[in-house]
Amino acid sequence: MEQVYKVYASQAKSSYNGCSLIAAESATRANEIIQEFQDEDTENNFDSWGYEKVSEDDAIESLYAVEEGIIHHGIMYSGI
Repeated sequence: MEQVYKVYASQAKSSYNGCSLIAAESATRANEIIQEFQDEDTENNFDSWGYEKVSEDDAIESLYAVEEGIIHHGIMYSGI
């Protein structure tokens, strides 16, 4: 049987808008994925600095993914 991952919604930090979705086995792993993305995006070209960490409360009920990682990059810098 194929591995299925929970999907977590990461909200935008101040000065950013939107929401991104991260597929992972736990909130801890989702936060590691966010941190890896931020570490790779050293100049914030992909607005990674706008991602908030997640908790189990951020898991979207009845939504699952078959691939781990950021499945929707929906956070963008707004400057406001």
